[in-house]
Amino acid sequence: MKARMRALGLTLAIGCAAFATPALAGWGQKDGKYYYVDDSTNKYIYSKWIHTSSGYYYIGSDGYMVTGWKKINDNWHYFRSNGLMATGWRQVDNKWYYLQSDGVMQTGWLKLTESNTT
Repeated sequence: MKARMRALGLTLAIGCAAFATPALAGWGQKDGKYYYVDDSTNKYIYSKWIHTSSGYYYIGSDGYMVTGWKKINDNWHYFRSNGLMATGWRQVDNKWYYLQSDGVMQTGWLKLTESNTT
């Protein structure tokens, strides 16, 4: 009987471990929200930037892709509804904002050059 209980316990432990480990690296979706699994470690990403051929995304402390406004390292960034970090001029809730090439929202006065007026 003890041997059977040990075997059952081992089977349950292996089964639980399989569900706790991400199956595939890259983007995944749960409950309508996106998460990212690191290619090299096969672990979920938290509070990190993700760079893809499309641009930059940020994974929040909850492990999900950020959308909308997010303050990161004392700087405000805006992420589109698809999670992509916005740059340049962006109208949000009927207000205009300028987001630098690194995605940081510009505050105060901004001296415009020909390249950042459109």
